[in-house]
Amino acid sequence: MTAISTRQMLTGLLSSSAAAWVRQASTLVLYIMAARLLAPDEIGVFALASALVLILEYGVFDAVSETVVQRASLEDGHMGAAIGMAVVVASLCTVLGILASEPLARAFAVPELAHVLPWMIGSVAVLCFASAHVGVLRRQARFHLISLLQVVGAVSGCAIGVVLMLLGWGIWSLVAYFLTEKVVYGAGALICAIRAPVARFSRRHVADLYGYGAAIGGQRIAFFLRNQMDRLLIAWLWGPDVLGAYQLAARIFESVGSTLLAPASKLFFVTYTRVQGNAAQLRTNFLRSLEGLAFVAFPAFAGLAAVGPQAVHVLFGKTWGQSELLLQLLSLGGIPLALNVMAGTAISATGRAKLYLVIEMVAAAAGAVLLGAMATFGILGIALALLVRESLVAATYAVLLRACLGIRIRSFVGAIAQCLLVSLAMGGFVLLCLDKVVPTMPAPLLLAVGVALGAVFYGAIMSATRWQQISQAVTTLRGGRTAFPVE
Repeated sequence: MTAISTRQMLTGLLSSSAAAWVRQASTLVLYIMAARLLAPDEIGVFALASALVLILEYGVFDAVSETVVQRASLEDGHMGAAIGMAVVVASLCTVLGILASEPLARAFAVPELAHVLPWMIGSVAVLCFASAHVGVLRRQARFHLISLLQVVGAVSGCAIGVVLMLLGWGIWSLVAYFLTEKVVYGAGALICAIRAPVARFSRRHVADLYGYGAAIGGQRIAFFLRNQMDRLLIAWLWGPDVLGAYQLAARIFESVGSTLLAPASKLFFVTYTRVQGNAAQLRTNFLRSLEGLAFVAFPAFAGLAAVGPQAVHVLFGKTWGQSELLLQLLSLGGIPLALNVMAGTAISATGRAKLYLVIEMVAAAAGAVLLGAMATFGILGIALALLVRESLVAATYAVLLRACLGIRIRSFVGAIAQCLLVSLAMGGFVLLCLDKVVPTMPAPLLLAVGVALGAVFYGAIMSATRWQQISQAVTTLRGGRTAFPVE
């Protein structure tokens, strides 16, 4: 065991976040072009296909890679077992998915689905084949390398997608983007970690990995359904045209959410696993990381809700006005979503994968009921149902953190209260200001003004009240001390 310092942890977080920004920015460029060059139903068909095939990535790739990271002691036989499990399960799911393409196309009354699903399923399977090696890279804290591979995959995929779009390939330009991104990332990770020692595995090695891996896989599938059920329901009820408008709003929200939450959850999962035997240290690390994430994520989501109409207008044009209120509601739901991601990461890192699975299954079921009930109000009702669902799940996690990790609800709330209140006040301030100047400014300038006003408002208040914590964070980045062990 070597050690990872606080500085290494934070710089790893920064590199992961920077890579996520580049990936999401390049993908956003792709969707900006798609909004102008493709028909709404083409965007909707791709969104539906993505919602169906990504269940394989969530259920296999995430399960295997996180199981490799979570193991306290990883033997060569464990690597052999992890690779074998990934290949077998991914291959089986791919065959089943291809066979189900025609029935799914008929069920959703979208014939194009039968043509694009096999290609997209195959590209995710290639990524799953490399899941154990991605786990090794994460276990070794090679965050810079992982970030580089993700950036290369995303940028090359988006470049190919845009070129094909301009050449008139329609929906196949989006399929090419998806395929390129997955294959480049998976192949790159496999090449970089191919020297990881692998031995023939035994029944014991499979048993060591299977319990945790199956629970994480089930949890990820439940989490996937919880977060993709809205798209499936919209496609079922109103078809790909309406789903296209929803997808564009969701794309902006997910671009912000992914750049903030995905790097944080993956990095903190590694650090939590290293202190899972020290309850006091785990509680301290969790509350500090939660406070730090809230400091950045809460104003980002509240600000996006405030400037949502201007963002849609600037990025996609006036014809996508239906996406504006959708984006605002989805963005507000990002605040409780950030809490859920961090709480779930802490619980699963301590080996309580089955509990995490139960939570996500209940959340998915409750979300289905809410979505069904609110669907009578149209897609705006679905967006509002998502906000209610994430808020209820966040309250549940606050109770479970107290029971499982001894984190008091008062401490949990205290870590986020100030950031939450100031962020909401900032969002209200920006909305009020923009409402007064809407008739006099073009949308791009109005968007810039809204972002600037929000940054000044939030920065001024937090600098006045939290300057000591900000200074400590800067000091940590400059120096740092050893805090987390890593192989």
